Amino acid sequence: MKNLIIIEELRSLIPAPTEEEKSLLEKSILEEGCREALIVWKKSEEEFILVDGHNRYDICTKHSINFKTTEKHFEDMESVKDWMIANQLSRRNLTELQKSFLRGLQYKQEKKKTKNEQNLIQFQDSAPDSNGLTEDANFASSVETQKTDTSEKLAEEHNVSSRTIKYDEKFVDGLEAITSMLPNQEGEKVKQDILKGIIPLPKETIKDISKIDDEIQKEDIVKDIEALGHITNKNEKKEQVKQINNKVKNATGSGSKKTNFDTKGDIKGLTKDITAKVLEDSKRVDDIAYKEPLTDEQNQRNDIITILSRVKALSSLQKIHDFIMITIAEEQEMKRQMK
Repeated sequence: MKNLIIIEELRSLIPAPTEEEKSLLEKSILEEGCREALIVWKKSEEEFILVDGHNRYDICTKHSINFKTTEKHFEDMESVKDWMIANQLSRRNLTELQKSFLRGLQYKQEKKKTKNEQNLIQFQDSAPDSNGLTEDANFASSVETQKTDTSEKLAEEHNVSSRTIKYDEKFVDGLEAITSMLPNQEGEKVKQDILKGIIPLPKETIKDISKIDDEIQKEDIVKDIEALGHITNKNEKKEQVKQINNKVKNATGSGSKKTNFDTKGDIKGLTKDITAKVLEDSKRVDDIAYKEPLTDEQNQRNDIITILSRVKALSSLQKIHDFIMITIAEEQEMKRQMK
């Protein structure tokens, strides 16, 4: 296809394959050809933008192998990004870090859409409404509600907690802070090496880099991170990770503070929320029971309320379980990379 355009911003949304995965894909294409069509966005009669199949495209062009394409309609570039992120999240071979990265990107995209929608009504009449709130006050309240709804919606979709979704966003912010300090290709390589575990830094450290205000300190830390990707000796790599962690803690003043990603603390907080919710629903049943004799219909309704509260509790407990399993998987991956 003529005028097939590769946009690096779109390519950067795709977690890069490992060397082994890339080698197997190349072997398959050399032996059997490119069986799966590349997906393109026909932006105009002269512009065809590659949306899915970047690795296959690289291999095919490298070996002059023909490939097929299929066109997919998109409204604009943002809808292309939305589709690409959702498509990548449907893959089964993602690492926990790659999932976190993609969920964070998805949350940022959804928040951006929410903000754009809210901006359409921001400049309406500022007269107080029936509740005594001005349009600006209503707008601010609505934005906060939308943020909460967005994180909860994605949490439900990915079977994690809304806390995890918000943490994923901060993880993406940290990665962007790192890549912004490096030339394009170097920055993208460092980001992909972090996501593949080649640069084995904790997520908390990555997240906190975006909090560093001192540009000189941040630049120094990013240089250390880039150098970490070239260290092959395991002991040296372990020592470098420790030094980077300490530098980030000192630069953000987080060394003596409780981090946001505290497993015991988060579990305790979630358990407390569950208990409070169950007690609240139980009290509601008791209040109804003491007011007047209950009909069979009311008894059935109260039974339903109690059951629903238990279902909600079990759902939250499942999220706690998922949270623990993700944390354990990340720690095991980190230890495996350090061995």
